[in-house]
Amino acid sequence: HVVDLDGARGLVGSNLSQLREIAGKIELPIQFGGGLRNMEAVHAAFDAGADRIILGTAGLADRPFLIRCLEKDADQVIVSVDSRAGVAAIGGWEEDSGLSTDDALRNLRDLGVSRFVVSDIERDGTLTGPALEQIQAAGELLDDFIYSGGVSALADLEAIAEAAPAALNGVIVGSALFERVFTIGEAHEALAGATRQVGEEPRSDAL
Repeated sequence: HVVDLDGARGLVGSNLSQLREIAGKIELPIQFGGGLRNMEAVHAAFDAGADRIILGTAGLADRPFLIRCLEKDADQVIVSVDSRAGVAAIGGWEEDSGLSTDDALRNLRDLGVSRFVVSDIERDGTLTGPALEQIQAAGELLDDFIYSGGVSALADLEAIAEAAPAALNGVIVGSALFERVFTIGEAHEALAGATRQVGEEPRSDAL
């Protein structure tokens, strides 16, 4: 999961060299977003090594563009819905879309979007714990989504795994890994242990 924060604020293409470098060093699929608001930017992201693209503002604010992306290959398109106080944000998190998070998810789902990232931007990077109610609400609307926001400890991952709806397909962790609160291996163990306790098979792509 790679996000070009400069791109999200309008400096499109400024970090494609970093994406290309990452793609050349790892053998994992890459989902990439940040400032992808036209087909030229989308093609450039794929050319630089992205396996899937993440649309944020454009996914909510530019329906014709979103439909073009879905028509090209819907399986390669993820839409990120970034929630602040129950409202979907756009423009690098700086503007309200005018839609509730739930309405935004419904509208996108009904347009044919099948893959989502659901982020709580009030918790993102804060290490204050995940929004379990938001995870459960998204699970009632969607068939496939990844959650992001607030994970601060292994206990948070265990709580997510225990409460997770079937649609939850992954968890994005940033600050807790950068600050070495836990390792990726420990995170996978925590998720696997929690899912075994509630009688489910561990998700292989849960982080």
